[in-house]
Amino acid sequence: MTATARRLQQPGPPAALRINARHAAQARHVRLHLPAGASLFDALVQPLARIGIRHASVTLLGGWLERAQYCVSVPDPAGQALLTHGAPLSTGRVGLVTANATLATGVDGRPLVHCHAVLQAPDAPLVGGHLLTPHCLVAAPGLVARVAGFEGFELRAAFDPETRLPLVQPA
Repeated sequence: MTATARRLQQPGPPAALRINARHAAQARHVRLHLPAGASLFDALVQPLARIGIRHASVTLLGGWLERAQYCVSVPDPAGQALLTHGAPLSTGRVGLVTANATLATGVDGRPLVHCHAVLQAPDAPLVGGHLLTPHCLVAAPGLVARVAGFEGFELRAAFDPETRLPLVQPA
């Protein structure tokens, strides 16, 4: 079987700067226990805010969610962007195989947890996508997160003219 390469072109003008990176001279590293019964969003945002971390990279170690909602990328039916998020998919109890998240400030100025994960229900294939963290409930005995809190710059969601989507970018 021969694979043919596809070229995908975003609808907006190409950005002059492809990768917008920042160097953090310091980063606080925290190991955080996420308690059972809390939403994934609250379990991350609230304790980190209490210790002054509002922008971070987060790795979630394996564990269980009582329920989860996630979505996957689909072609944008309106044609405004190359891709958009599909309708939310819901699960019952599901294993969190691995997940990486970014804690940032959303376009509305409130905390944003942008999280991609691999999930597996018992006797089911692996699935993955963008977790809707306010709708994901941590199961007993809880989860563990490794957090690198950034200092010296912020991560903010802002409209990107090339993709025509809000993207998390350093500011």
